[in-house]
Amino acid sequence: MRASVWILVLALCLPGFAQERLTAAVDKNTVRVGESLTLTLTFEGAASGVSEPKLPALENLQVAGGPYTSTSFTLVNGRASSTAAFSYVLRAKSAGKGVIGPAVARYHGKDLISNPITITILSASAPAPDRDSRGSPSTADAFIRVYPDKSNACIGEQITLTYKLYFAAQITSPEILRLPRATGFWVEEIPLPPTLPLTDELVSGRSYKVAVIRKSALFPTASGDLEVEPMVIQTKVEKRARRRSPDPFDLFNDPFFQLGRQFEPLELSSPGVTLHIRPLPQTAVPPDFNGAVGSYRIRAAFDRASCKTDEALTLTVEIEGTGNIKTLPEPRISIPADVQRFDPEVTDDIRRNQTRIGGRKVFKYAIIPRAPGTQVIPPISYPFYDPERGRYATATTSELRLQVEKGTGPGLAPSGIAVASKQGVENVGTDIAFAKTDPGRFLASSGVPHQNILFWVWTATPWAAFAAVGLITGSRRRSGPRARRRSALQTVARHLAHAERALKGGKPEAVVHGAAEALDGLLTAATGKTATGLTQLELETEWKEQGLDPLLLEKLLGVQAECDRARFAGSRLSAEAIRAILLNLRSAATELARNSSRTGVKP
Repeated sequence: MRASVWILVLALCLPGFAQERLTAAVDKNTVRVGESLTLTLTFEGAASGVSEPKLPALENLQVAGGPYTSTSFTLVNGRASSTAAFSYVLRAKSAGKGVIGPAVARYHGKDLISNPITITILSASAPAPDRDSRGSPSTADAFIRVYPDKSNACIGEQITLTYKLYFAAQITSPEILRLPRATGFWVEEIPLPPTLPLTDELVSGRSYKVAVIRKSALFPTASGDLEVEPMVIQTKVEKRARRRSPDPFDLFNDPFFQLGRQFEPLELSSPGVTLHIRPLPQTAVPPDFNGAVGSYRIRAAFDRASCKTDEALTLTVEIEGTGNIKTLPEPRISIPADVQRFDPEVTDDIRRNQTRIGGRKVFKYAIIPRAPGTQVIPPISYPFYDPERGRYATATTSELRLQVEKGTGPGLAPSGIAVASKQGVENVGTDIAFAKTDPGRFLASSGVPHQNILFWVWTATPWAAFAAVGLITGSRRRSGPRARRRSALQTVARHLAHAERALKGGKPEAVVHGAAEALDGLLTAATGKTATGLTQLELETEWKEQGLDPLLLEKLLGVQAECDRARFAGSRLSAEAIRAILLNLRSAATELARNSSRTGVKP
């Protein structure tokens, strides 16, 4: 015991710092485009006297985060030393060679220069590079893996991607830096529980804690080999404690004397995923097939079994099942000629469980029968491709019958021609029928006409009628197609102003939302119909009927595709792309207003 005390005293009485030096190291020497690596500049010496290093010159690399600083103190064989580590997160820009030049740190009036490092950068679609001992999943303290439930699917078939985070050391403050971009897919997020459950897995003989950090349902919109880019997260991982040394003078390097945990930043990237998407079969395709993929049922009903002519009622068509509910097309319904139908009100209810996306989509049509009798709507067919069974199928409703009674209005004849009362010319038996044969008695009026209230009533009646006609005509002008377009363009201008304010405030999601609202307003103003209820073919038809420039529609459809990718497919737009979208919308609104004032608007 006395010998141990003397050893401790001797160690404390032998100060002497190691030679100062600055070294550079990276956590991996091979990366893909878009992936990140960590550069650590370590100073060894008296850390209290060193300044933050000057960042080295970078070639084909850019700084994505840092610096993150940590210090430590050691006493080995009577030699005291301290270290300061400065960590930077670097991201690869393009395929080729990346160079990290020498860094410079100032220490007590002299410059310390680090070693240069060369990095190999592969293309984004290249296979995952072999990692070193720190980056290999078998020995890394933390890494991400992605598991698709299938790698081969058809257009519209759901593919579920599960992202798992593996960690063998304590981690803290995980943060998503970049979501995986999935071009060619409609993406629906599957919700995760607020508290992520942890499981234990053994990877290459090492035990890891595992958490599912993201689940996505992907619906392909094109065929071919489609790439899902990596997801990148940033976290901090606890440094491994150094093992106890048998050297008695290595006392203060024992983990017992480390007063707190030390964490270093770490950027993790999931591997990219290539999915093979095949087109839908071209054999046995139903004649009314409109692109629905999944498994569905269809129901249809009136809100009541009978009504009178010119009374409005609601026809509800509900499609329910599993698949991409939001993109389900509108069913084709054969409405009798004597029944007037309006555009539907569309709502959807998405159910997201841990495996499948499903729910229901409801179309509510306001219809008005114009002729009495029994109005019959034939069975409504809804064809779809079922990827589970590998064949086309059709869901069908039963026939719908509506009893229509004669109302108080003129209505329509069963042929669809307006009903008019018919009355022949009556012969009164004489060539001339006198209105009055007895003149009666003439009485002199003793009063002055203007003193009678009826005089003023009859005098004012024509003027009141004239004023009423003027008011009605003005109201019709204000509520006409031209006025509706002008009002819609004013709403578009407000949405664009909101989007431009959000752009200045650095809120890209609000910018895309405002641009999408402005786009819907422009399409509605141009066609006079709600744009969300029109297919692309119907939109092109309405556009042509209004006599508008087809190039303008092509520009707006391109803007719509960019907004949809940013809102629903996880795509991130650059500031330049967002400014281009707003500029295109502003110019389209100006052109539409000019066409409206020059040519008018068709009703």
